Amino acid sequence: MSGTDDDAARAERAVEVGAIDAVGFDPDADITFVAVPVLAITAAVKQALASTRGVVTDVGSVKAPIVQAVGDARFIGGHPMAGSEQEGLDGADPSMFEGAVWVLTPTHDTDDDALAMLAAVV
Repeated sequence: MSGTDDDAARAERAVEVGAIDAVGFDPDADITFVAVPVLAITAAVKQALASTRGVVTDVGSVKAPIVQAVGDARFIGGHPMAGSEQEGLDGADPSMFEGAVWVLTPTHDTDDDALAMLAAVV
């Protein structure tokens, strides 16, 4: 599993603690999760789409304007009904999403198999 962060030290710490195996995008990833502040989601999703071949989803609370701005069939907006005000590795909680509802926002262009795969994972 790979991951990125604007803060290189945070990304390297994620490798050190085993949260990710490598820093960067995995071009062959089946699913890429974008977890950035809401105002950065659109740009981050577009970067993930350009860097990978699989489905890209996000965890932000805003959906319609982001889905519209991205306009790509490989993007399926998502919003887990869980979270914390903490950020980074210090706010990590391995049980945060257990039992949480996870809303997905496919469009008419969304591939049924891609949606089924993402829904099975979340």
